[in-house]
Amino acid sequence: MKQDVKINPTYEEVKLKDPLPCEEVAPPRYHEYRRKWVENPKNNVVEDFPLNLDLEVTSYCNLRCPMCYRTIADLDASQDPSLGYMDWELYKKCIDEGADYGLYAVKLNYRGEPLLHPQLPEMIAYAKAKGVVDVQFNTNGVLLKGDLARRILDAGVDRVIISFDSIRKERYESIRVGARFEEVVRNVEEFVKLRDKSGRKTPCIRVSMVKMKENLEEVEEFRRFWEERGVDIVSYVNYVNYMGKDPEAEQRYVGRPVRMRDDFVCAQLWQRLFVWCDGRVTPCCGDLEGGERLGDAWKDSLHEIWVGERLQYLRRLHWEGNYKRMKICTTCTLPYTVAVMEEMGWIKQ
Repeated sequence: MKQDVKINPTYEEVKLKDPLPCEEVAPPRYHEYRRKWVENPKNNVVEDFPLNLDLEVTSYCNLRCPMCYRTIADLDASQDPSLGYMDWELYKKCIDEGADYGLYAVKLNYRGEPLLHPQLPEMIAYAKAKGVVDVQFNTNGVLLKGDLARRILDAGVDRVIISFDSIRKERYESIRVGARFEEVVRNVEEFVKLRDKSGRKTPCIRVSMVKMKENLEEVEEFRRFWEERGVDIVSYVNYVNYMGKDPEAEQRYVGRPVRMRDDFVCAQLWQRLFVWCDGRVTPCCGDLEGGERLGDAWKDSLHEIWVGERLQYLRRLHWEGNYKRMKICTTCTLPYTVAVMEEMGWIKQ
């Protein structure tokens, strides 16, 4: 049986170059990976290993964005033992096991800013040397400059996604608290130039906006602004109230659903696995408090977790329309956000 599973339902993108230079040089395995990313959740296909590992190289961040779970939860290293930097040996263990199973992709961030990790370039290079075809990370761009930018480029990163929520200085700095508008714009411009001068077609450079009421008017101008600066893609991610804890959520939502989807199936259970910087393993991006802990990457096999009884049970609940029986899914706002987007006509019902 095939399901109408929404793939990346809160995400939309505009390619500013045709064809994308990075796609011209992408190996066949990359296209195989992207096909499986779409088809596996729809057909209930579970590979021997996740298609993508989300490896949280650090849970620290240098900004205080008001809509971010880190800010809302006021995460503090003195109170939360999960905060820190991923140890090189743990990172190597995850990549090595993944390589044995033909791991396609790694994303080097989750709750923190990856550029804070002093070994990030070495982590990128190690994954590439092990055959990972898509190595990427999200960043606020504040530290994407100078020698670090050159080292990241030389390491062979495939995609860099810069989070940048407004092209209005005052609004941007009220959202990305601690960042300076002109400096981050300059960092992106210089990174594009650095890549182009090197003659490389990678990394693909994408600038992403969290779409909220306060910046919705900027969508088209946002695209033009970044097209003029040479980036490859602009993307828009609909605001999600992770864990339902944002007290300002009503002021941020672009729309509100009149219903919650009862037949929601989360594609992530067939696509990816999250490893926190301390080694705990969780199933999805919405489990920001680690409520569904699947194991410990320091001692457990990620393959065994991925094909194991607990994850298979979670997949079955979703596939059979019973996702609300999962505690973490009752606090996830993705089913609401999908309903909003359907009602706004942004995705098909």
